Amino acid sequence: MCGLGFKHPRFPGIRSVWCPGGAISSVRAALLSPGGGGRRHTSAHGGTDSPLLSWSGFPIAFLLTCAIEVPAYLAAFWLLGWCRSRPSTYRPMTIRSALTLAFLLNLISHPLLWLAALRYDSPRQRIVAETCVAFLEGMLIFAVVSRRPGTESRISRLGWSLLTAIGVNTLSLLIGLIMMPAMINR
Repeated sequence: MCGLGFKHPRFPGIRSVWCPGGAISSVRAALLSPGGGGRRHTSAHGGTDSPLLSWSGFPIAFLLTCAIEVPAYLAAFWLLGWCRSRPSTYRPMTIRSALTLAFLLNLISHPLLWLAALRYDSPRQRIVAETCVAFLEGMLIFAVVSRRPGTESRISRLGWSLLTAIGVNTLSLLIGLIMMPAMINR
C-alpha cells in the first residue's frame, strides 16, 4: 500500500509517492496501481468525471486517435503521391507501408501526449505538447520518405511531412474536442 504523495526534491513538477520499497514517481505509481491508477480529475460535485482523464482511458483514446489519424495519413500520403497500391520506383510507400507508418506514428507519439495531458493542466502546456507530438510525427514521416527514391527534393519532403503531421494532428484534436464532452458526460 502506498502513502501520500509529496513533491520530488529534484523535479518539482513530479509528485512522488511513498511505498514500502521507497519513493516512486507519480508516473510509475499510476502504472503500478490497481486499475491503471493515475490522477483523476474531479468535478465540482467531488466525483470522477471520466476515465478519459486518467490512464484507464488510454486505450479508448488511442483507438479513437488511430481511427481518425490512420485514414487521414493514408489520404494525405496518397494525395502527395507518396503511396500507391503497387510498389513504384518513384513512390516512397505502398498502401501497406503507409498504413504501418501511420499506426507506428500513433504507437510512438500517443503515449507521450497522454502522459503530458495527464501531467499538465494548462491549455497552453497541452497545446505545446500537441505541437511537439506533431513535430515528432512529421520528422518520423520525413525519416521514412526521405530514404526512398522520389521526384521531390529533401526540403520539399520535409515541408510536406511536417505540414501533413500538423494537419492530421489538428484534425484529430478538433474531432476529439467535439467528441470529448459527449464521452465525459455519459
